[in-house]
Amino acid sequence: AGVASAVTVVKPPSEQAVQPKEVSHLPLDSLKAGALKQLTEALNITCKACLERHDHVAAIKSHLEGLSVGSLKNFLSTRGHKCTGCRTRHHLTLAARQIAHLPPASRDLFLCEMENVWLYPGTRRTFLIKDLKYKTLLATVLQGDARFGLSPMPGLGIVVRVEEMAVQHDGHYNIKVVGESRFEINHVDRSGTAAGGHNVATVTLITDEPLNKTQGNALMEMNKRTRTLFFAQDSDTAAERRAELLGNPPPPEKGAELFSYWLSAALQVSHQLASTLFSTRRTAARLEALEPVLYSLIKQRSKQIGLDEAATVRKGRREGEREDSGRERV
Repeated sequence: AGVASAVTVVKPPSEQAVQPKEVSHLPLDSLKAGALKQLTEALNITCKACLERHDHVAAIKSHLEGLSVGSLKNFLSTRGHKCTGCRTRHHLTLAARQIAHLPPASRDLFLCEMENVWLYPGTRRTFLIKDLKYKTLLATVLQGDARFGLSPMPGLGIVVRVEEMAVQHDGHYNIKVVGESRFEINHVDRSGTAAGGHNVATVTLITDEPLNKTQGNALMEMNKRTRTLFFAQDSDTAAERRAELLGNPPPPEKGAELFSYWLSAALQVSHQLASTLFSTRRTAARLEALEPVLYSLIKQRSKQIGLDEAATVRKGRREGEREDSGRERV
């Protein structure tokens, strides 16, 4: 069926902005000793020498200063902030200090529980919506921030933002969505009292575990190796298939975490492996899990190239034999 309406492009709301500036008195400095201790523990900071308030503040600042660029961006993102004007890791550290007192963002989302329907942060896919239940859900979320939660496995999910929607002549919806942050599900309200009678989940945003600068450099090398493996098995045909929606892999400067999500979406893997890729909190573990898949594809591609070359040789021989046969008849 053809498309009955023009495509609706949904503009996303912006995250709260934080500037990379030196601040003489941080919100962190006003926390009481008990709150600082809880924050230190929540950030998995080991500080046996932390006895006074200032010890905890110093430990938290030191922790932030040691994080990689990707981990600092994640720290901001999971707390609902984005640094405007950040050009260096030091800028990101200054921004992170200003919101270090905040816990990871918790929010309520309309929830779609669709087992084994995988979407990863920063990747896109399309859906054809036929079910009235999901049509009413879309109508509801588009009146707000165009976001809902998708849960492909128990306890975890991803924030989905609707980018475009078109209504077909048959009344079905074509939507294009992008994955944002993953989340842990704290509670699901199935009472049906929410708008449209939809299930509503209270969730906490999550990202991959933070890395220090040394770990970040090691991950950068792993990312280079994995990218090399990917391009060794890639083909023009595969690139054409993914061009319209998934696109080319993100450039190296975008970091290993984003590439690991993109690669998880680009490769056809089993649901069992997909659940591992989606649930792990370690970028290195995600890349390690994908490497055997890439080696297998490289082997298959090498075999296919060998078969194609052999077929070309056989074809050439047959054509040569026909030419020889024709000359003999003359």
